Amino acid sequence: MLTTMHLKEALRFAKNSFKKQTKFNGNAKQICKQITKQCWNNTYFQTSLNNYPGFYNRDFGICCKALIKLGYKDEVLKTLIYALEIFRKNDKVSTNITKENILIDCFSHTPESLSFMLNNLTLLNNKQLINEYQDFLEQQAQYIFDNDFDTKLGLLRKDKTFSKMKDNIITQSSCYNNCMLAMLSNNLNKLKLNNPFKNHDLKKVIKKHFWKNGFIDDLSNDATYTGDANTFPYWTNVFDNKKMFKTSLDKIKELGLDQPFPLKYTNTRNKQKELKPMRYFIPGWQSNTIWCHLGMCFLDIVKKYDKKLLKQYLDQYKAVIETNQNFLEVFNSDGTPYNKLFYKSDSGMLWACKYMNLIN
Repeated sequence: MLTTMHLKEALRFAKNSFKKQTKFNGNAKQICKQITKQCWNNTYFQTSLNNYPGFYNRDFGICCKALIKLGYKDEVLKTLIYALEIFRKNDKVSTNITKENILIDCFSHTPESLSFMLNNLTLLNNKQLINEYQDFLEQQAQYIFDNDFDTKLGLLRKDKTFSKMKDNIITQSSCYNNCMLAMLSNNLNKLKLNNPFKNHDLKKVIKKHFWKNGFIDDLSNDATYTGDANTFPYWTNVFDNKKMFKTSLDKIKELGLDQPFPLKYTNTRNKQKELKPMRYFIPGWQSNTIWCHLGMCFLDIVKKYDKKLLKQYLDQYKAVIETNQNFLEVFNSDGTPYNKLFYKSDSGMLWACKYMNLIN
């Protein structure tokens, strides 16, 4: 649901589209190092140096492992304490926190918010922090089970709208969100927290409903193969099967989702699946555009299964980063930066840390 705060943020994005983007000196690694360092604002890791100065649950969750490996363990701890304190105070885990410390769900409540928080805690493995927030985290997990989960289907409810990686696209119980739910359940077990999903084999049900020689996007009648649906079953470690990933990779290549560099959500635009009024102000924003956070998560999996292909993709990214002298957010299908009247591709993305980690 759109609120005054959402509209305020949208206006800020529109104003920022007229700003000149910063150019960083150096090669791709040096550029990404500068960006990552500047995204630490001495309180938390903000998502970007331009449009997204607040805390974004998904973006930080995607970057958490890389940040720890790059030596930012203390900063990761401080970021988690910052976010968890605000979440507990408001009795809610949201998709993001504005720089004014206001909670926002963009555009709706989603189980992935808690899922990323639990995964961050698993990666950091700070028992004191886990014990401090145990009651709150267990309450939030129970809320999701009671309100968002269809116990008969064994998946997220089809009649509810949940924010997701493609929050501008309408889906029905998406593969992405159900994999995030399965990761949530797995991390509840790892953290020894009460798990209301313990009697449900989420992996089995996800495979039954979404695996069609590649993962389909959601449970709607016109479900398609998408980049995120064929990345996050593996990124969440719900599935760890080289043969399955090879099938997903073949589907991604067949659809050209990795061209001219990874990764697109879809190979065509479906206007009817885009939320109003965003379809008019940011047309095709999450369709056949290339998103770099999705690309970096995809490369996390490629690194695990195909080092030769990883080098090919990283060389492509190196060229893109050095050409733009920045780490940009989103590109058109032809590889040019996304630039519309009301929105210009963000820059200085925290996601740059993932590139640094991937090349190590």
